[in-house]
Amino acid sequence: MKHTLLTLLFTALSWVIMNAQPTAGLVAYFPMNGNFNDAGPNAINGTNSGATATTNYAGAANAAMAFSNPTGTVVQYASHPINANVNFATGQNFTVAFSFYMNSPWLHTGGFYDNGINHGGYGIWIWQEGGPTDYRIRINCRGGSLASTPRPLATWQHVTCVRNGTTLSIHINGQLDASGPDGTGTTAYPYPARFGTMFYNFQSPPNYNGLNGRIDEMRFYNRALTAAEISGMAGGALPVKLTSFTGSLKDDAVLLRWQTQYEQNSSHYIIERSTDGVNFTDAGRINAAGISNNPLSYSYNDLLPAS
Repeated sequence: MKHTLLTLLFTALSWVIMNAQPTAGLVAYFPMNGNFNDAGPNAINGTNSGATATTNYAGAANAAMAFSNPTGTVVQYASHPINANVNFATGQNFTVAFSFYMNSPWLHTGGFYDNGINHGGYGIWIWQEGGPTDYRIRINCRGGSLASTPRPLATWQHVTCVRNGTTLSIHINGQLDASGPDGTGTTAYPYPARFGTMFYNFQSPPNYNGLNGRIDEMRFYNRALTAAEISGMAGGALPVKLTSFTGSLKDDAVLLRWQTQYEQNSSHYIIERSTDGVNFTDAGRINAAGISNNPLSYSYNDLLPAS
């Protein structure tokens, strides 16, 4: 019997169908679906301390996490345990990518993610630049710092921060926005990482500069993603958020199962078959929900062609 490969294509009305989410080098993935659980390979599950589930860019419920910290006091944040997989050492390339929404009006500096900014680690945060209507994104790494161009309020954006060799870079909505030299300090990760705040253990309280906005789809890689990968990750709003996909072979058929978190203007799913991994032909079609803000399950049983 020929070895047959199957793929699932998402078709949506007048949408870019599916931007690639790289898996090579992925060490942590926080979908932010109402919690801070890690859907990546290392199960670095976080602990919520007041953040609330909210809608994402497509309006899907419980698909992003909101932090309401309109004053200097940090009342909403989250943390995850110390973990070697995201404690990138000196000389280790890495990438952090996520989507975010900044509330209006702009009030103060806020932390997206802090894994030892003040202790030789790295982190991503924002601060005001020139007025109440914009801000800059900043990545700190080993004492080095790089800032983006001013960004607008009250709109979803995608940011990717990369360390590649001795260079830091910030990419906004898939495009290179700023680059500069990495820091030279020694890395240390003595405390749990924080979402939605900045952290310094030798002050009281240790959490400061709480975020006043939302975070979604945060991914960590132990390598520098390429420009093409970064562009693909932020290629546009997706009509479908896929949460699982499995395939199992039994006798002369392959059973495909997949689940979606939400769907916006989705039309149908096309299953394609290949015997060489290069050339594909349509094997079947399943109608999609159209619009749904609830988890949905699909399946397709494909009978393999005779050898």
